[in-house]
Amino acid sequence: MKNTIAVWLLLLAGLASGQDIRLAGIEYFNYPKAPVNDGNGKYQASFQEFSAFAAYPVQSKNKKTTIVNGFQYALVNASVLDNTTTVTNTRTFDVLAYNFIVIHKLNENWKLEAQLSPTLSSDFKSSLSSNDFLMLGSFLAVRRLNDYASIGAGITYTTKLGKPLLLPVLQFNYHKDHHKLIILLPSLVEYEYRLDQKDKFNIGFRAGLNGAEFHVTGNNIDSAIDVNKLGYSRLNLGPVVSYRISKIIKIEAMGGISVARKYQFLDVQGNKYTINSKNVGVFNIGIAFVPPLLK
Repeated sequence: MKNTIAVWLLLLAGLASGQDIRLAGIEYFNYPKAPVNDGNGKYQASFQEFSAFAAYPVQSKNKKTTIVNGFQYALVNASVLDNTTTVTNTRTFDVLAYNFIVIHKLNENWKLEAQLSPTLSSDFKSSLSSNDFLMLGSFLAVRRLNDYASIGAGITYTTKLGKPLLLPVLQFNYHKDHHKLIILLPSLVEYEYRLDQKDKFNIGFRAGLNGAEFHVTGNNIDSAIDVNKLGYSRLNLGPVVSYRISKIIKIEAMGGISVARKYQFLDVQGNKYTINSKNVGVFNIGIAFVPPLLK
């Protein structure tokens, strides 16, 4: 039973999250075949993901409040190879999210940021139900320290650890001259160095925690169990390169390794099964429309 569960537990992949203001774009992630820690090395899994997103910001007349409406869609294809039979099983998951963001400036040093993200996350093999729906979000208070740095704290309701959890958030941003540092715990640490005076070419390093949970309806994992949820979490580490090919278009690529890969299976009775996957390489490339640089 454990080996059968391992196959479908690994039919998952994650969603990329952007670190800069991005008005629209597309992204592609690729995770090559990697052995599953099932005790006998019987299975290998690989993942490909395509996502598209768009956001529309509107600022109030007094310029104290900014409202952003956005949408994101992700198509996740996952394949599991049975080494003993050379049979490959493929599974597809979809995610559709609406993002509503409000940023309100209290004064010169303080601002509040709130996000609400109604999300459908499922294999969509049967009619929609409440199990396909997630209401995610966050709230953050940010204080400006000086012209170069800010700190923040708040809470988030997220699936980055493989299931919906309410977690604390700590933020630190620093941007001066050629250096940019973004820390958003527990999900992201990124350093970026600007190579040219026009801020077109940047290199850096990213450590990003990512996870998701999907409702499973059309499963055939085992006749003795009724699958309800599949979730995963992982940490992606690696160098990042970005280049502005025009004033408003940026292309970005990342290559590295995906570690701490955990997958969780949950049946309708609430029984939980967890399995790990071995580390694997990860490659990501994306193109986005971004606001023009301020002069």
